Amino acid sequence: GVFAPLRVVGFSERSIRQSSVSATAVNTLTFSFRTSLPLPEGVLITLTGLTGSQTNASSVAVSVEEGGTFNATAVWDVAAGQLILEAVNGTEADTRYTISLDLVNPILGQAARVVLIESDFFRLLPIGMENAAGNAAPLLVASFDTRFLYQTTPATGALNTLYLTLLSNVRIGSETLVTLTGLFGVSTPDNPALPIHRVAPSGGVSTLAANLSLPFNDTAVWDRLPGALLPAL
Repeated sequence: GVFAPLRVVGFSERSIRQSSVSATAVNTLTFSFRTSLPLPEGVLITLTGLTGSQTNASSVAVSVEEGGTFNATAVWDVAAGQLILEAVNGTEADTRYTISLDLVNPILGQAARVVLIESDFFRLLPIGMENAAGNAAPLLVASFDTRFLYQTTPATGALNTLYLTLLSNVRIGSETLVTLTGLFGVSTPDNPALPIHRVAPSGGVSTLAANLSLPFNDTAVWDRLPGALLPAL
């Protein structure tokens, strides 16, 4: 049992994932864990590193998807990104517990967080959670880390080619609209299918195979008065 010589309690499983990378969205975080030995009634499970959320409250509701009985609310510290959850009936050894909660994503993009899990029982020290891959990594919020726009000529009345470079920190799904605004003063009339082209980083025409699937459609919606361009993925 617990007092067998040199048997050490620990988290034998610990993982975390999220539901949304969108800024300001309600984001469901789901974490799972197992312990190598049972933990007693009333033990506290603490997650830290959940920083960047806009959920500014002293407690949050939690939902137990798998496992035992936990308090329906957890202590929440938004500044520290810390969640403290009480296992009312303790835990059983080698039993998976899966718990979810909702946080509101920040306004600006951010990288995924490094989340630690620990317990107040037998000095069960913090250990890193295993983040889900890709867009499911915890509190990863979408942004364009690279966003560069330049033109070919400043001459009045000239045909001007604009080059746009974008690099996102998340995978963007199909049928997503990427909107550019502020392109005022252009005489090009409204066009629901303005041609756009994939080009190489040097500005030359891409040598990629013609049948290669590219990120953007080959046309975009152009609205002259607000100076808005809407290319679709």
